[in-house]
Amino acid sequence: MSWLLDLLGITDASLRGNALTGLFGFLGVLITGLIAIGTWILNQVAARRERRRIRQERCVDLQLALWSEIHSIWRQCISTDPQKSLPAQINGRFAEAKANDEDYTPNVSSSPASVVFDRIEGDSLLLLEREEIPAVVAFYRHLHSQAGFAADLRSEAYAKLSLDRKKAMLIHYINMGDMLEHYAVQCLEILEEKLEIDEKHRMRAVDQRSNTD
Repeated sequence: MSWLLDLLGITDASLRGNALTGLFGFLGVLITGLIAIGTWILNQVAARRERRRIRQERCVDLQLALWSEIHSIWRQCISTDPQKSLPAQINGRFAEAKANDEDYTPNVSSSPASVVFDRIEGDSLLLLEREEIPAVVAFYRHLHSQAGFAADLRSEAYAKLSLDRKKAMLIHYINMGDMLEHYAVQCLEILEEKLEIDEKHRMRAVDQRSNTD
């Protein structure tokens, strides 16, 4: 270290000892500070990785919960339903009632409920990836609209409408069900890709429906 003292212009022997002590003290503080900074950076990196891991786990949990609910609703959409699979019978039943000058009010089942989506709190939906959110929101928005329309079809006000108006509203409700199936497939395809779920699991239900038609 004598060269450094010479460089600093400290030539007095009585001062060189004190200078070396001060220099080593400074280096000790510097090294301690660098170690502290390095430790803080490593802790921050580890904490960030842990937050990312937890966020990813929550994202996968949310994706799987939504997939399960949408898949269940989609299965209901494609299940055999006389009001959907045989719309000609609807036209025939209303035509018969009109010909006999009778009143007829169809019995409309309630729309599937959205338990998982309705319980999503705060910004939890933002855990989903960017391409998932529009598809999921579109599906559940349509589902809620369909549920509201189904409630209208079971109301006393609907029962008092004319046969033509009842039939038109019922046909519209059936079309809403077709559109819900379309939105469901969009969501399922996106979620299945993210969750690496084999599409064949879902398509077996389609094959089963085809075999029963």
